[in-house]
Parts: sequence; structure tokens; C-alpha cells
Amino acid sequence: MKEKLMLFALLLDEIGLIAIYIITRFPFRYFLILISILIIKDIFIVTKVWHILDKKSLLGMESLINRVGLVVEDINPTGQIKIGTEFWKAESDEFIRKEEKVIVKSIEGLFLKVEKYRGERNERDCMVKTR
Repeated sequence: MKEKLMLFALLLDEIGLIAIYIITRFPFRYFLILISILIIKDIFIVTKVWHILDKKSLLGMESLINRVGLVVEDINPTGQIKIGTEFWKAESDEFIRKEEKVIVKSIEGLFLKVEKYRGERNERDCMVKTR
């Protein structure tokens, strides 16, 4: 429904131009020129911003999965990490020292299940497992 409303808003200027043409009957060639310009403008806008509209929401705790954070309190088996500007309670099966990087594997209640960050390969492994 949201996508339909966005498309309708994008086509509103063309609909308005058609209504003006029907009411005033100005020369057809001017109508074609104007409608072509508006359609080209819409195509440009859609190609540049559609991927933004199509993204999944970045809100909610599930957006934290596969994110890398910094341990601010030793994790043994629980502790605290920082992701971006937010602090989270974390839990791990291994001891992780303060200042080490971790990656979020899952969420259990209010705790983020984490493990030590082992670079790019670690992130890809997480992405494959969560799909």
C-alpha cells in the first residue's frame, strides 16, 4: 500500500497536466513535450531513490545481527558492548576482554549473543547462517 501511495504521489504532476489539457485544450504538441519532460523526471527520480524506498527497516533489534561492536565491560559470560552510540548487554560462550571487537550472532531476550570478531570472514559466516 505504501508503495502505491508513493507511485501515486510521483504521478500526481502528470495527472494534473492531463486535467489541465482536458480543461483548456492547449496545443497537443506542447502537451506531449511537457508530459515527456515529466515522465523523464519521474524515471530519473525512481532510478536514483527507489533503492532507498525498497530497503528494509533499520529499526528493531534484528537490525543488530551481524553488526560489529566494542566490548566496554569484560564478557564472562555476560558483559556490556557498544554498537554505534548505543550500549547493550551481551552474552558469550567465551571470555572476551574489554576493548575487543565482537560480532552479534543472535538475540535472546534483552541480551545480544556475541562472539569475538575475526574479520571479514567472520561477518560472511554470520550472514550465511542467518539466511
